[in-house]
Amino acid sequence: MSCPNCHRCPPELRRKLDEALALPAAQQPSWPDREQVRRVRTLLESVPPITVPTEIDRLRDQLADVANGQAFMLQGGDCAETFASNTEPHIRGNVRTLLQMAVVLTYGSSMPVVKVARIAGQYAKPRSAETDALGLPSYRGDHKRLTVGDIGELVSRNGRSRWGR
Repeated sequence: MSCPNCHRCPPELRRKLDEALALPAAQQPSWPDREQVRRVRTLLESVPPITVPTEIDRLRDQLADVANGQAFMLQGGDCAETFASNTEPHIRGNVRTLLQMAVVLTYGSSMPVVKVARIAGQYAKPRSAETDALGLPSYRGDHKRLTVGDIGELVSRNGRSRWGR
C-alpha cells in the first residue's frame, strides 16, 4: 500500500517509503477498515516530524562515541504508556529524572553521557499472533483502538496542530 498524499517527501524518500510499505509486515494487526487506515496514515503524515535529520546525525555520532568507550549511554522511560497517561507533566518528570541521573553518571564516570528518553515506545506492540496462549486477543497497544478523530484530538492537545474531530 503506498503512502497517500505525503506531499512533503522528496521523490527519493517517497520511493523508499513506498518500497518499505509494500514489504510484508508480519506483526501488523489485521486492519478490517482499510479506508480508515488510509485516513489515519494521511493525517499522521501531515503533522511535523518528531525529530529532524540533524538530531539523528548527532545521535549517530554520540552512539559511535559510546561504542568506542568514549561516552556512557543512559536510556530510560516508560515500558507501556498509554495515550491518556502520557501527558506533558509526566514526560517532563521522566526527562527531569534522566537528567538528574546523567549528572550523577557524568560525575562518577568522568565521561559524557548520551541521554535517550524512551517516550511513546509502546503505543504499538508487535505481536506474532492475533491471540495469546490462552486464546485471548493479543494486546497490541493503544494505537489499535484509535480513530482519525482521536488522533486529531491528541495532536491538537499536544500542540502539534489545531485539528478537531
